[in-house]
Amino acid sequence: MKKITIEIEGMSCMGCVRNVETSLKELNGVKKVEVSLEDKKAVLEVSEEVSLEDLKSKIEEAGYNPVKIIQNGN
Repeated sequence: MKKITIEIEGMSCMGCVRNVETSLKELNGVKKVEVSLEDKKAVLEVSEEVSLEDLKSKIEEAGYNPVKIIQNGN
């Protein structure tokens, strides 16, 4: 299991937060998602097979911009 923090631009309301959460939860291997409108970031717990590129793509598909991805280890 790895923990990942993604800074996201473009979120302006709780609907945006729900869109990002829903999109990320669609990926197999995503165990936990917490999106903060105030901090403009998502904190995730994912299994090892989830790639950073997959996470980035899902956020972009939802209409937002992942600007920085930090992998925090296990």
